[in-house]
Amino acid sequence: MTKWQRIRDLFHAQMSQKDISIAVGVSRWTVKRVLDREKKGQLSAKVSKGRPRSARVPRVIAAIKRKIRTNPVRSMRKMAKEHGISDFTVRKIVKEDCGAKSRARKKTHMITNRIRELRVERCQKILNFLKRKNPVILFTDESMFTVDPVSNSRTDRYISSLPVKDVADEYKNVYLTKHPASVIVFGLVASDGKKMDPVFIPEGDKVNTEVYIGILSKYVLPWIKKQYGSKPNVVFQQDGAPCHTSNRVVVVAGTSAVLGEGNMATIQSRS
Repeated sequence: MTKWQRIRDLFHAQMSQKDISIAVGVSRWTVKRVLDREKKGQLSAKVSKGRPRSARVPRVIAAIKRKIRTNPVRSMRKMAKEHGISDFTVRKIVKEDCGAKSRARKKTHMITNRIRELRVERCQKILNFLKRKNPVILFTDESMFTVDPVSNSRTDRYISSLPVKDVADEYKNVYLTKHPASVIVFGLVASDGKKMDPVFIPEGDKVNTEVYIGILSKYVLPWIKKQYGSKPNVVFQQDGAPCHTSNRVVVVAGTSAVLGEGNMATIQSRS
């Protein structure tokens, strides 16, 4: 029920104009104006305010809804250009009239049905193994760090009322170098909260099979023996990089002289 309908009904209920203004939450002048319009028979329809809509009309709303159903990844800027209206109007139609939101698309791996079946089968085996053995899981990976700043064009922005040409370069630009100084770091974190000190790989070296075996033999395996004894109940997790899956690495990780043959299982994860 609209306010003018409430004012009319309360007036017919023999309520004073002062009490009506308090009950409805409007001024007494508004109450008087509504009652005068009723006497003149001008309250049969709601009186519109402002100019009529020219862009956000039912025809355009229906067309945009139809385009969204046909192709949800259609650009709102392109739809605005097709209908000759502003981007703001299209965004308002999408949000208020369609009840929808514009969300960013994310990148993901293309997984075939065969790979899905293999993952389910292998995950079930891993879960059964973990339930039976209840081991400590050692999560490992390498990462490269550079001196160049990390920039995201969607979120890294600056605010200024000046024209772009008058904004200082340090605010509007992100400077990158062609060959920035970098370092590769190997890290290990255990599922029980213990962690090994990071291993910094010498500059210029790539993580190939030789380097990775050196990291395992010199740092990882002695640390595992120190933390969990000579016969540890641990699972060594690593991703599927070529240097991780070579036969020589598997032999070192699974049958090392430091821990004894068969005391450490390995899990290959796909990232």
